Amino acid sequence: MTAGHQIVEGLARSPDGRWLAFDSNLAGNQDIYRMRLSGGEPEQRTTDPADEFEPSWSPDGKQIVFHGWPRGNRDLFVIGADGQGRRAITSLPSHEWFPAWSPDGSRIAFVDSNSGGVSVVRREGTGWSAPRPVYTDGLTTVSFAPDGQSFVRAPLRPGVGAPEQHVAPADGGPTRLLFRGGVAGAAVVPASARWSPDGGLVYFLGIDPEGRSSFWASGNANCGCPVAASVATALSAPATRCRSAPA
Repeated sequence: MTAGHQIVEGLARSPDGRWLAFDSNLAGNQDIYRMRLSGGEPEQRTTDPADEFEPSWSPDGKQIVFHGWPRGNRDLFVIGADGQGRRAITSLPSHEWFPAWSPDGSRIAFVDSNSGGVSVVRREGTGWSAPRPVYTDGLTTVSFAPDGQSFVRAPLRPGVGAPEQHVAPADGGPTRLLFRGGVAGAAVVPASARWSPDGGLVYFLGIDPEGRSSFWASGNANCGCPVAASVATALSAPATRCRSAPA
């Protein structure tokens, strides 16, 4: 899809399957681009001198959220898919990154090192609300369930927090264990979780003690009870070694 000497750290396919958004240093520093999956030239969407990473499409495909470093820490921004209408949606003292859209596009949840957990912003008219912490018990990535009522929380990276996944109400509240790694038969740390369209499975990347990655699926995501590690199934053999620190 892409060519030339460049570094790409995050990419995402548009909901309609026509576009790929990605970050790249093609122009010198890391910016956000899009290109047609059918081929063609990359279209640069941002030109800020600060690096920008990890684009994610809104469910309607009209906007892209990403994090950038304009003030020496990670902040979140939204732009139109055409590159217009750039808007900062966080500007806190520490880091906000790994944003995840709710299925209806009304909320964005993200890793928030200011609160030490997960925070959420909501659409308010043409703008966004102030961030509201919903979990403050550890830095975890999130992925919304298809109904938008909950999300799965996974470790930010190996070595940060417990090697577990939990299903958590999107507005805060008691969480439910979904998968516990680091045990016999599943000696991996779960990361980068995504739900199946029907909400019955959670797919995730598992990082083993040697730093190798493999794909897993955990079932019974909506059963309302803890799920043992034995329920999770490896979908691939360990492959390439993973980088341990996000941009």
